[in-house]
Amino acid sequence: MNNDNKLKQDLMPFIEMVRKAKESNNEEFLKAVDDFKTLLIDKKICNIQDNPLLLDKLIDEVLESDNKF
Repeated sequence: MNNDNKLKQDLMPFIEMVRKAKESNNEEFLKAVDDFKTLLIDKKICNIQDNPLLLDKLIDEVLESDNKF
């Protein structure tokens, strides 16, 4: 679980971008989120390739939540 917390912390800049895009209704950015996730995995950013489901979970939480993450 400690690795998940580290990964979550490392991905916070990306998660924050998604949150801000949602708050501003930036549909173009939100449509590109899947492409960004794929890029993060392909480029092995933050070692996300070890746990891509965590990235999906974090993004889903932001997109589905009306509250702060």
